[in-house]
Amino acid sequence: MRHRRSGFSLIEMLIVIGVIALLAGMTFSSFGLMRARSNANASQALVQAVRIAIADYKFTELQLFAANGSPALRRAWDVDNDGIIDGQVTDTWYWSYPPIGVHDRVARLAALKYFGFVDTVRPELPPTRIEAGTRRIIDTWKAPLRIGFAAGAYGGTGLGVWSIGPDGVDQGGAGDDLPSWDRK
Repeated sequence: MRHRRSGFSLIEMLIVIGVIALLAGMTFSSFGLMRARSNANASQALVQAVRIAIADYKFTELQLFAANGSPALRRAWDVDNDGIIDGQVTDTWYWSYPPIGVHDRVARLAALKYFGFVDTVRPELPPTRIEAGTRRIIDTWKAPLRIGFAAGAYGGTGLGVWSIGPDGVDQGGAGDDLPSWDRK
């Protein structure tokens, strides 16, 4: 009489381990794709939220004047003209909005100090999207959001906001960048 062995043979064990490894590999690659898609969706939503916050802000056509009275006009949201939405501003800037007379300007400038985008507009953003030291708005890849001004550009508007995307290269809203306007 033959005795039946209990357990698995070495070949059976190797086949089971191989199948488990194959399934795990497919699962982890799916997680990577889902994570990339989730990062892109979160950054696109952030870009749109910032664009809407700018559009809904109580003043339009804002310009900034240097505190020392110099004629150094700057556009709000990017006073240093580096193409990045302002975080904390180190120089003191004051709002002006047209039309404005010389005497009106003094009264209005005294009341409307510019603190940078986040502290001026106070948009509803997750705290993880505001960089701690600089107060700049960052996307899911930890890069600051970009802003541009050009008449008729950016989907027909004069203002564009975008994330530089996962490759970390600013392409002005093209390539893998995530813009606030529809690309055609």
